[in-house]
Amino acid sequence: MPATLQPIVIVGGQACTWIARSGPDHAKYGDPYAIACVVVRVSDTTARVEALTAGGNSARALLALREVLRGVGFSAVEWERREAGTCRAVRVSL
Repeated sequence: MPATLQPIVIVGGQACTWIARSGPDHAKYGDPYAIACVVVRVSDTTARVEALTAGGNSARALLALREVLRGVGFSAVEWERREAGTCRAVRVSL
């Protein structure tokens, strides 16, 4: 399943924030997608996922996004999981 990272903030010639999209019919910006999120560089190897929106086929779309993040050098992703009024930090190795 295709996934793309579109840089939206570049500092010192290096992207530090992206819009990420993935889905079965997604190949480029503007195509339909199953998930979308903002990815922020925390360090050279860690990304933070924010504002994740998911629809159908989201499990396969997340796997594709994982591959794209690995491809640009990230080895870990972190985010906050909010559920039933609680919030917890999550960190996953890619």
